Amino acid sequence: MSRTNLSNTGRYVVIYLASLSIFSALSPYIIPKALYDQFMVMLYGSDIATGMIPKQFEWPIQNMIHRLGGTLYMVLGVLQFSKTFRARRPRVHRWAGRVFVLLSFAAAISGMTMAYTHGMAGTVELVPSVVFGALMILATARAYQFARKRDFAQHREWMIRSFSIGLGIATIRILYMLGIATTSLTPTQLIGVTFWSGWLVTMAAGEWWIRQTRPVRRPEAEAQPASLQGA
Repeated sequence: MSRTNLSNTGRYVVIYLASLSIFSALSPYIIPKALYDQFMVMLYGSDIATGMIPKQFEWPIQNMIHRLGGTLYMVLGVLQFSKTFRARRPRVHRWAGRVFVLLSFAAAISGMTMAYTHGMAGTVELVPSVVFGALMILATARAYQFARKRDFAQHREWMIRSFSIGLGIATIRILYMLGIATTSLTPTQLIGVTFWSGWLVTMAAGEWWIRQTRPVRRPEAEAQPASLQGA
């Protein structure tokens, strides 16, 4: 596959995952309540749907930070990785990047606290939420540090690692729905399995993308003495 085709495919995948994440985040606000409740029962069973999910709305600020902040995070994430946007609006890209960093921290922290205060599956949801939330914070902080040093190659790679964790929530949704349709696991068991597998798969895809799109150094430049390279 050529780099152009690879880039186009990657763009479509990212847009799809971001769109799925946005729909999932906004679904309680845009779907009629009776239909939303019925859909939750179908996906998670009556115990979780009528017991744990309504508790999310007992923490309105936390819930809105995660859902509405997460929506803006996805929109900015897609824009930040657009070459056209970066080239045409470099100043906006820089300021949007600062907002994106803050939203990354907010999404990770709110996700971890939500899993602690009213997670749907207890410990099996809390542990991966904390692990990958912490990794997202670390990757975002590293990306910001490299941007401050103007090492934009490393900045790009760490931002991809950070955003792949953010997009992992959509992969989790996809794997969960596949699991409901093809396995006999309980919703709680599936949540545990898909939280780990969804994030790991998306992070692995991010690493693969980094390697496939990393700029290739010219061998003749590497073979030159340092004095000649700086001439």
